[in-house]
Amino acid sequence: MHLDVVFWVIFTVFIIWLFWSWADEQQASKFRYAVVDIFSAKSSYRNRKKVKKQQKLNGYQSQSAIESMERQTSFAWAVPGIAALIWAFISHPPIILLALPVIVGVLFYMGATQKAESSAVGMLEVTDMIGLSLVIFMPLMVIEVGLIISNMTYASFWKGIFPLVIVILLWVTFKQDGYSPTAECYLCFREKSLEGPKQCPSCGYEFKNGGWSGFKAHWNKNHEDELSYRDVWQPMCNRHRKKV
Repeated sequence: MHLDVVFWVIFTVFIIWLFWSWADEQQASKFRYAVVDIFSAKSSYRNRKKVKKQQKLNGYQSQSAIESMERQTSFAWAVPGIAALIWAFISHPPIILLALPVIVGVLFYMGATQKAESSAVGMLEVTDMIGLSLVIFMPLMVIEVGLIISNMTYASFWKGIFPLVIVILLWVTFKQDGYSPTAECYLCFREKSLEGPKQCPSCGYEFKNGGWSGFKAHWNKNHEDELSYRDVWQPMCNRHRKKV
């Protein structure tokens, strides 16, 4: 009983945090930055420095910062997911058998994909997917349905699976929102002209021959503390990248 209370308290806190994050994007951003500081593989000092740089740039979000937030968001989803799986196993141990058909299906798919990549085609064709579906996936689906039906008569099964269903439904809803930010072109953000010689977006230094020759060396030498070269060059739009 004590374990039940602990689990539901943690689960309720997660749900409240999730809806709070959706309700207030500004607060959500602050939370994500805080998580980046705590859990990132890099040092907290570096990440705080990066956040301050982002704030000085009047809201510009670099690709590195976005990727860091996405990694931490994935971690935030993994924690309640794993907790719900553990809870399901504790509440109803036979539930672990439901994972076996899924694991087998994934392993077969990964093996077929790897084999296809080494072939001349380089990918799974429609006929391959049909064959896998008929020979592997459909029988596994029948086994999975049978396992679910055989466990449905136990109250402990429903008690164990309920939190996992909630997490999955919330995750699917979150994914369907389609919120997948990408970095804006830094030159567009700084409202740099599309005409004339190419200029450094930070100091205005002009590059020769109407292109970006020497830009990488110039940026790494003079402006790397502002943003990394990758964060400037990778999201640059074709209009700004095009040689005059």
